Amino acid sequence: MHRAISNAELVELCKSGDQSAWSIFIERFSKLVFWAIKYKINTLRLDLSESDVEDIYQQAFLAIWQRRGLVLLKDINKIQRWLIIVAQNATADYIKVKRFSYDAGSNNQDSLTRISASSPIPSEKLEEEGLQKEIDSFIENLSLKEKRIMTMSLHYDFKYKDIARIMNMPAGTVGTLIKRIKDSLKDYLSSRGYEGV
Repeated sequence: MHRAISNAELVELCKSGDQSAWSIFIERFSKLVFWAIKYKINTLRLDLSESDVEDIYQQAFLAIWQRRGLVLLKDINKIQRWLIIVAQNATADYIKVKRFSYDAGSNNQDSLTRISASSPIPSEKLEEEGLQKEIDSFIENLSLKEKRIMTMSLHYDFKYKDIARIMNMPAGTVGTLIKRIKDSLKDYLSSRGYEGV
């Protein structure tokens, strides 16, 4: 079923409350959601446990299911981007709750003990500096082939050999291309005033 059904059909079935469709939905997009959560955590320079990541993952999908979140999805072609936003928002909410618990005097010496109660969350600084906007701008100017390769590498964590098979090109070429793009991104950010990123 999940090899033949389209994302549009799957979403409609999920919106109608079809449990089997929901299981397929989770299976299909779980890797993307996990990636989005870990990317957000890394951006914030936090060291959350695998248990924390699992909690956020469950909360993200639970929020979509319980609140009928898929109704808010207006463009099925943007479902991956929408899920990334949902996952990263769930991560931010989880961190706020955990940080509040720690600041309130919790003795739980867990993943957020590095955050000072008086200092801004790194994501706020990131947004203020416009770093993410610069990265998005850089990626937007890549060729279609480069965008596809970077999406598979960054968003879906595909191995070089898997990307090579899909794109019908040597794995070595894929690795070289990804390294070149990352180096170019680093140079671009440096030229925009973001040193050491």
